[in-house]
Amino acid sequence: MPGYSGTPLLKKLGLKEGDSIYLFNEPKEYLNWISPLPKNVQVKQRPQKDSVQFAHVFALDSKIFQAQFLKARDGLAKTGMLWISWPKRLPRLQRI
Repeated sequence: MPGYSGTPLLKKLGLKEGDSIYLFNEPKEYLNWISPLPKNVQVKQRPQKDSVQFAHVFALDSKIFQAQFLKARDGLAKTGMLWISWPKRLPRLQRI
């Protein structure tokens, strides 16, 4: 497929054994896309401050983005990684 690397999504995410992750508004198939997860990876529903190594927010509009960005950011460990995804048809999340 043009424009895509051949690297599997799970490898891009850089998840490691024992990591905690936070997902918001993820597609139903998302966990299948990144399976099998490394051992003991935990999906947190409500991340505590500095508690997750990876957060992925799927924003369908700017209000969702703004609310969930802050929650995800605050939950990230100091060396954590935050991914934000939105549908291609939305022009830069309606110019946040």
